[in-house]
Amino acid sequence: MNGGSCTWSGGCTNGGAQRQKRRRFADGWWLLLAMLLGGQPGRAQTSLSLVETLRLGLANNTELQTAIQREAIARSNQQVGVPDRLPAIGLNIGQNNYFNQYNSPTTFVKGIYQDNAIDGSISASWLLYNGGRVALSQTRLSQLVQQASLETQAVRQRVSRALVAAYYQVVVETARLGVRTESVNLSKARFIDFREQERLGKASTFDVLQAENLFLTDSTIYLQQEINVQTAQSQLQITIGWNRFEPVILTDSLTAGARPPAFSNLNGKLLSLNFDLRSQRVGVLVAANAIQLQKTAFKPVVRLNSSLYQSFTGTKFIDIPRINGSSTNFLIGGLSVSMPLLRSREIRRSVRQSELERTLAEITLKGTERRLQAESELLARSYQTQGRIVALSALLTTNAARSLIIARNRLQNGFSSLIEYRSVQLAYTEAKLNQLQALYALKLIEADAKQLVGNLN
Repeated sequence: MNGGSCTWSGGCTNGGAQRQKRRRFADGWWLLLAMLLGGQPGRAQTSLSLVETLRLGLANNTELQTAIQREAIARSNQQVGVPDRLPAIGLNIGQNNYFNQYNSPTTFVKGIYQDNAIDGSISASWLLYNGGRVALSQTRLSQLVQQASLETQAVRQRVSRALVAAYYQVVVETARLGVRTESVNLSKARFIDFREQERLGKASTFDVLQAENLFLTDSTIYLQQEINVQTAQSQLQITIGWNRFEPVILTDSLTAGARPPAFSNLNGKLLSLNFDLRSQRVGVLVAANAIQLQKTAFKPVVRLNSSLYQSFTGTKFIDIPRINGSSTNFLIGGLSVSMPLLRSREIRRSVRQSELERTLAEITLKGTERRLQAESELLARSYQTQGRIVALSALLTTNAARSLIIARNRLQNGFSSLIEYRSVQLAYTEAKLNQLQALYALKLIEADAKQLVGNLN
């Protein structure tokens, strides 16, 4: 058992030398693994809570910034208002120089002469009636502001949902790394035990090799999980909007708390509070308003007009001094009425198109309501089921931990084999990983429910 060993190629080596070589390799591997497990203590790390993550992510997200700017544009349009609601006043000044030559027998003045003129006019027009188009247009601007505000809130909820998912993804991947660390330490302890037993002649080289292989396997899985942690952290920082990568420490834990208030009458709150639904309802009002705006084209437009015209002229004939003159026209007030006569077919087509767009908006709204209601019912049932899964996974983890202690004692006392212990260890590791996944799924269900009722802050 402690003598030499032979390879398939026919060469033999001394068993003690082989053990020394394997021991040096294992010691070097432990040193490397210890450096990886210990991290990089000299590098500063940023601590982030979920609240701080939401604040940073909402401040940096370009989609939300775009929605905010669109809302600002809608508010600006509302403040300016409809142009036709105020009188239109225009000023026009012109200067003309003419050189004329008339020799026609029908011309009263013949010969060559010059005309110069400076003309100025001020005109004003005030819309008195256009079928209510001004009031409808102003109402439309208010509705667009309301819709833009609701869309901004809906985008804020979607961004918050993405941030929550990315945050807890890092939390769960870091916790999985802790489970893999524990698994490595357990395998390392078994390897040390078997190596010591081999030195005392109580274990075979085969047993030591099997224990070392399990230790190396768990170490490899640990390193792969470390990559998963780095990937999750990178995704979180991309979601936050950072353009650099730096390790972060998350302070919020992955635990099951009390039942969120969002699940109380979730369906009813959904219909009255969901920002997407509220935005689409305003969209239906905007589409109905568009129909009334199109119909105003059938009605006459009445305007009150006023103007002041002033002209200064000068005429110069050959061998005659310049003759200067002026003229003034002042329109105190006049009414103008206009109404389309031959465009009724085109107007009816526009009205019909607006009616179809309103119907389309109503259909879309109904489809969204049904989809979200079905989603809310599924979330309510899933939350209850997922809560039971979390409780069962916690119980399973507790039992697996007890089984692992018993299996370790059996192995140390010679009543079990390494394969049996390994099976129990894997069951314990799998139970802890399943518990973490169950908690993560529960957090996502909670986030989905809060997003549905517009309460994900």
